[in-house]
Amino acid sequence: MNTEVASLRKDVFLRHDTSEGNVGQALQHLKDTCHRMELEAMQFRAVSAETYMRRDSYYKAMGELKLDVKDAFEKIDKRLERMEDTMAANRKEDRA
Repeated sequence: MNTEVASLRKDVFLRHDTSEGNVGQALQHLKDTCHRMELEAMQFRAVSAETYMRRDSYYKAMGELKLDVKDAFEKIDKRLERMEDTMAANRKEDRA
């Protein structure tokens, strides 16, 4: 009977130690994860502070960008028209 109790006691203590170790590892993992998330949040704050743009500045920049794109397309259209005119003139010369 004493050996049976001793065996059960040993088994209980072993399971308790194993569970305690598992909980300790899980808590350490959670701490590491929280720490990593804090670091990533700090990095995000630093990057967003550098790249932040006020709304009015954003709208102004977008307006300038739209004008630049519009001007570029107008230049392309004019150049295409000149090319078409040149090609049409060359065709007329070839036929004559």
